[in-house]
Amino acid sequence: MRSRAMGTLQRATRLLPGHPGRAPLTELRALQRLVRLPADRLREVQWRRLVAIAEQASAVPFWAERMRAAGWSGPAPRSPDELARLPPLTADELRREGPRLLVPGVDAQALLRITTSGTTGTPRAVYWRPAEAALREAGNSFVDEWAGYRAGCRVAFLWGGPPVEGARPPKAPSSRLERLWREATAPHQALWLPVGDLTPDVIADHHRRLAAFRPDLIVSYPGLLAIVARGLDGAGPPIRPRAVITSAEPLGDTRRALLERVFACRVFDRYGTRESGVIAGECERHDGLHVNVAHFWVEIVDAAGRPLPPGEPGRVAVTDLRNTTMPLLRYLLDDLTMLIDEPCPCGLPLPRIAPVAGRLSDVVLCPSGRTLGLLMFERPLEAEPGIEQYRLRQYTPDEVRVEVVAPMLEDGRRRALEATLTARTGGELRVTVVAVPEIRPTPSGKYPAIDSPIARAALASAPE
Repeated sequence: MRSRAMGTLQRATRLLPGHPGRAPLTELRALQRLVRLPADRLREVQWRRLVAIAEQASAVPFWAERMRAAGWSGPAPRSPDELARLPPLTADELRREGPRLLVPGVDAQALLRITTSGTTGTPRAVYWRPAEAALREAGNSFVDEWAGYRAGCRVAFLWGGPPVEGARPPKAPSSRLERLWREATAPHQALWLPVGDLTPDVIADHHRRLAAFRPDLIVSYPGLLAIVARGLDGAGPPIRPRAVITSAEPLGDTRRALLERVFACRVFDRYGTRESGVIAGECERHDGLHVNVAHFWVEIVDAAGRPLPPGEPGRVAVTDLRNTTMPLLRYLLDDLTMLIDEPCPCGLPLPRIAPVAGRLSDVVLCPSGRTLGLLMFERPLEAEPGIEQYRLRQYTPDEVRVEVVAPMLEDGRRRALEATLTARTGGELRVTVVAVPEIRPTPSGKYPAIDSPIARAALASAPE
């Protein structure tokens, strides 16, 4: 049953005792009340929650030693400055320590185990109590409500996998009644579309299924959805969701314009991680992403882990304020952004970060040691109307190969583009533009714009 009636049933059943959505709904309502507080009161709530998480972490030998080495006078920081003395937790440390970061006395077998490999291919695991994982669902819904999400609505996912809250695959329903109960108690109606091979036939099948499903929202990686949108452009029947939500990759003005034109709706960008869920998202002003401060303490830090002021770009360090089982303090991510100082005209008291510009590893490396991000290359590439897709690859220290899907790109324009891009590197790198029939996604369905083993190796060997 995929209908307005199912949506009404899903909203109504949330009031029943024993409903799996009662805890997320309670937390969602609490979040909605919190954002009515003045910004200073909200900051007090956030700090109290951070102190509580730090106290939980102090029972873990790894964190206790780290706190002593940072000069903390007790099990929790007395101020943000004291917090900043604690070195950020790196992804390598999370992978190496693993279950040793669990608070003493918990039964790992009773926890949800969420794995992620990021761009490294090296798996890491974070453990959650099921009750606290429900708070993740509430936090995700809280941010997505700014894009129009409501309980019972129809959501189409073009994504690499199902939500992490279902990390352990559920048993198949034993009866028709059990299947109906599962559908009726789901938070929304969902359509999951595979993202591996986006051939014309697959895109046509996605089109048919989307038209039949009539989604209220589409959630996807922007690079992947842009490919689907080009395949749907001008084809009937049109797909008309209320909004599109993008995440996990830089959106960019060109992709946003394409998606808004093809789907005839606004695009809302959001930011999150597999370890913690959705951290921040756009409001209707589309001018930066509001951080859910009730669930996260977010810092933008320099190479030494020191917090940066608004307007200065750096890496994201995030402390999840909900996971008392495996507290991660100042968990260092590769994502690059900056804090925005001015209040948002929308009136929300939540701080904002700029749209994520990419990952630390999304760069090419010059022989001089300079790193160049996508911003150095994207404008000339996206201004070329014959280019449908592109990816920068660097396999040698002095050359970048730009692979383009561009059946109509003339040789003269290709050479001119090579000259422009080479000049943008200051002549340090020779840039070649090569036409390819297709660009393949990663196993998770993403389309990273830069693939540089040279830069990744250099960054991996650099001291933290």
